[in-house]
Amino acid sequence: SLIGAIREDVTVLGIKTTQTNALTTFQQAETILKALGDAGIDQINLTLLGVQEGGWQYDKIGTFSPDNALGSKKDFEQLLNFTEQKGISLSISAELINIYRNAGAFSAGKDAVRQLTDAYSMQKIWNVVDGSKKSGSRSYYLMEPSKLFPFTKSFVESVPEGVSVTVNDIGNKIYSQFGKKNFTTRQEALDEWTKTLAL
Repeated sequence: SLIGAIREDVTVLGIKTTQTNALTTFQQAETILKALGDAGIDQINLTLLGVQEGGWQYDKIGTFSPDNALGSKKDFEQLLNFTEQKGISLSISAELINIYRNAGAFSAGKDAVRQLTDAYSMQKIWNVVDGSKKSGSRSYYLMEPSKLFPFTKSFVESVPEGVSVTVNDIGNKIYSQFGKKNFTTRQEALDEWTKTLAL
């Protein structure tokens, strides 16, 4: 796996803002693959993380759109051509369970998991020592189980032919949905996960 881009807090002219910076550009990914090939490694399965616009823990979900920090559209197409020529399996990681912003195709009011009170649930990463929110971590929504399949299908259909999609955290979390309009048990959520993995 290679991490493409990450979000970083920076100060520009005294104003704090967030920008996306590349850790591994498309050209660098190709260089790494070439080096592995030169070393005699020919069975490679590459997963690109943080490639979607906004990088790792990106804000807007929907169709696939590579982040400009990683290179041009031509650079991405060149990487795709290289992996195809060398028989390298290439997959893109989609973050469709942890949703970091109520924006784009995702609407918290319609698509986020609900608590027993019917309010949507915001998740936090906690410090196990003092119970406070872990410094530097971002709060996030959880995708409502029945919505995972259509969101993933839309994303998969927008990815270039020959590239597969992995869904981050799909093997780590199974949860219930307590919304009044759409109650979902953990078993039903597991069924949705299984259907999604079959795409």
